[in-house]
Amino acid sequence: MFRRYSTILILLFVSTISVFGQKTIKQLDYEKIIDNFNCEVAKYYIGANQDKEELDAYKDSITQFGCNFEHLMVFIKERQPKMKQNGYLATNINGLKKEYNLQASNGALYNKMVDIFKEDLLTQYDGKEDYQEFKKNYLRNLKEELRVHEIAKVGGDEGELEESRSFDSYLESFKIETFLFILGLIILISFFIILGRWLWKYASTGKDDKITFNLKPIQSNYSPTPKVSIPKPEVPKDPVPEPRSVSPTIVDEPILPEAEILIEVPEEPEENPNIFYMPYPKIDGSFYESSRHSYFEHGRSTFLFEIKVIEYNLATFEIISNEDVITDIFVNPEIIDPVCEVQGQTKNTESSIKSGVTKIITITPGMVQLSNAHWRLKQKAVIRFEFE
Repeated sequence: MFRRYSTILILLFVSTISVFGQKTIKQLDYEKIIDNFNCEVAKYYIGANQDKEELDAYKDSITQFGCNFEHLMVFIKERQPKMKQNGYLATNINGLKKEYNLQASNGALYNKMVDIFKEDLLTQYDGKEDYQEFKKNYLRNLKEELRVHEIAKVGGDEGELEESRSFDSYLESFKIETFLFILGLIILISFFIILGRWLWKYASTGKDDKITFNLKPIQSNYSPTPKVSIPKPEVPKDPVPEPRSVSPTIVDEPILPEAEILIEVPEEPEENPNIFYMPYPKIDGSFYESSRHSYFEHGRSTFLFEIKVIEYNLATFEIISNEDVITDIFVNPEIIDPVCEVQGQTKNTESSIKSGVTKIITITPGMVQLSNAHWRLKQKAVIRFEFE
């Protein structure tokens, strides 16, 4: 009986795990969506800022080499500084690939992609009809690719982007994570109830069961014939010599002193609420307060912030020197230009950096001030590259 119940529970657990596994799309599919998103935004931005020849050239290039970030950056760098701002926007969009997380739902990934439309490079087109149509259509495409049941609200277009939903569609999109949690909890409780009943059943059956044997003497009229024993002649034996006693030698073992074992308990670092981390800045040198996180994350933490004057919301920042940041700057050196100056730089950051960078040192920290949910730049940081 217990085996049958356990088999059913295992099947339910497997089905629950498979449902949880479908909550987020695969990372490879998500990165393809980001690349397509980058290409579509690039098409619109090139068409709005450049001439028709540049747009046609980019479309032909996509047809030949495919749609991906690396190809887009090569196309943009060939036309620098004419398409310099396109490079900033493409880098920000490609940074969404680092936001992938198995614990996040498709809706959470969709909302991070929607934030791109808050970029200063795109908000300047908010009043144009073709931009509104482009944004509305492409957000609908993102919704279909990510299998999101409802469209999030974006900036001032809440009325246009929020779709009307019936009661049935609302039930369909209502917190599937909560439903799965309740289902898993019910299965877990059922498992413990069945296990308890099984243990109680088998424990109670062998508790007071005693086996008694009624042994009675067997009466019989059979009388066996007495046996006659014949004695055997005795054979003299050789005397056995007595063993000599050997006194054991007692060796006094030295008494070793007891070793003292000292266990060092590492002290946990205290959290400092005035220290936090930020990703790459926006093109105007500002940082979104919503991008702030209190602990270091690989792929997301680029700058270390420390609040110096709480009353005036003034903070200093330093660039974090690790492999991820060095690689990003080597691919696109201009992503730190809005907030950093390279010591001894004569032209641009791209001319100051070369292969073999091992460390980035902040000579003078930069300064920012919090205003309207943005950390606005007050003073750039001065940095230096160290090479092999």
